[in-house]
Amino acid sequence: MRLALAAIAGLSIAACTTTSNGVYDVRWDAGGDINTYVAHIDSLNRSGTRIKLGIPTGKGYCASACTMYLGADNVCIWPNTHFEFHSAIPYPGESRAVETARIASYYAPPLRAWFYQKAYRIQLAAIKLSAPEVQRLSGVPWC
Repeated sequence: MRLALAAIAGLSIAACTTTSNGVYDVRWDAGGDINTYVAHIDSLNRSGTRIKLGIPTGKGYCASACTMYLGADNVCIWPNTHFEFHSAIPYPGESRAVETARIASYYAPPLRAWFYQKAYRIQLAAIKLSAPEVQRLSGVPWC
């Protein structure tokens, strides 16, 4: 079951993104398996790939585990992107606190503080933030 869920999460990562010329565009990403995102971010960091969150014109979307890209080495945000944050939804036998801390470890300290104050306890919904708010709290530059 866990492998099937990870495979589905991997498909969701691939469904709304494109990679070309050393740029990975994340246009519309609802998140998924934390382990999948950790491995993918590590791979993008090793390759030096530029990660662009959102869409240059229109509304981009990055939610849940997708927000972990904010901690990547070479990332930027398009101004019309919106982000959604909530605590981890762990697999049976895993700790929600531990898995949520893994997500939060990808955030800059001000965003992490906001996350633990506002979104840490939320699981079946999410707290939305605009790109300007995320940029202010994370320090991630504009694309």
